[in-house]
Amino acid sequence: MNPLNSKDRLKRVRGYTQYDEAAEAMVEEALDVNESYLAIQDPVATLVSCNDLVFVAVTQVIDIRITGKSVHRISTARLREPNVHLRGQIMRLKTIDSTHQPLKPDWEWDLCFESVLRDIEGSSVELMDPILRTSSTSDLQTYCFKTEELRALGAVLFERLSSRIHRLPSAKASNTFPYRTENGTLTTVYHR
Repeated sequence: MNPLNSKDRLKRVRGYTQYDEAAEAMVEEALDVNESYLAIQDPVATLVSCNDLVFVAVTQVIDIRITGKSVHRISTARLREPNVHLRGQIMRLKTIDSTHQPLKPDWEWDLCFESVLRDIEGSSVELMDPILRTSSTSDLQTYCFKTEELRALGAVLFERLSSRIHRLPSAKASNTFPYRTENGTLTTVYHR
């Protein structure tokens, strides 16, 4: 028996392969080098439910699935399709500038993570293009963010997802998440 034939007898008789060729074609299309991508380890913004409130979470993508099949990257044009799901880890951010200057980043990723988010719908994330610079506490490169950009991304996401807030992934509260300023004020909170 040809190993490429379906293991299901009725499908084998009809000439179907054991692999989903449509999913394979989708993966190949997602790897076109002339398009922009979302790739594993890229940061995205999403909304999460935490203690009955909704917050922005900057998340590092750790898995991308198209119809259940893992891929390393996906075209941004396909990201919002209903068969696209992500898994990610919430990035732990800390304030680096309490003056909140609009043109200066005031948050940086401290290279640590919070909880893992599973089964994030591709349509519930916004791509980010953070500033990359040397960390304020080490010689390592890290991402930096502006409060106003985080709030704007949260507002866009909240408007888009308001009809399906009940489907948001849940995140555990910690000393560093939801994101707080140095005086303890929550930065991006949205009510259910």
